[in-house]
Amino acid sequence: MRCNTNECCEGEQKMNKKKLIKILVILGILYALAELGRYVTGNDADTNARVKEPGEIVATFDNGDGTFDYIRRNGRVFQLEVNYPGGGTDNKVMMSIRNQFDYGAVHGFDKDVTSNHFLRNFQAYLAVRFSSGGFGSDRSRYPFAGAATNPVFTKLKINDQAADEVREYTDSDGKTWYLWYYRDLKLQLGNNEVSFE
Repeated sequence: MRCNTNECCEGEQKMNKKKLIKILVILGILYALAELGRYVTGNDADTNARVKEPGEIVATFDNGDGTFDYIRRNGRVFQLEVNYPGGGTDNKVMMSIRNQFDYGAVHGFDKDVTSNHFLRNFQAYLAVRFSSGGFGSDRSRYPFAGAATNPVFTKLKINDQAADEVREYTDSDGKTWYLWYYRDLKLQLGNNEVSFE
């Protein structure tokens, strides 16, 4: 229906502008979530070969049951290798995150852990990790790890649970990393609390 008065047309134009703005905001949010998903899943930089091929072991964690978990580095690719009792390939799982060892990108992200930008994105990362489920078929524990450039990560707590270990690692370029590791971290779909106390 076309409007007959000037006043009616102005009202319709305002409504159309509001609808357009809402659509653009929704598209912006979807784009941001897609970019975050690409960052978290690593669909943006290094080759698939680097993601799949095991990298250099930079940290080893004893599970106390005869198995070890490893943080590996393959270029800019961060890899968490999780091993469950029983040996064999069925009890070994690898998670890879591209660009997690890109110092510039990670430092830009984690330099201010009090910012809303960091907290929102880190909480979204935890929710994505939760939705992807635990490693392997053994759901008795849920390992989780990451790499950071900010020393405040030595005090990382997720849902009031301190990291089991935080290791300092200096790469071949002389850059210092903080590799944090949870042997068993229970996450939630939303409202995962992050603190540095």
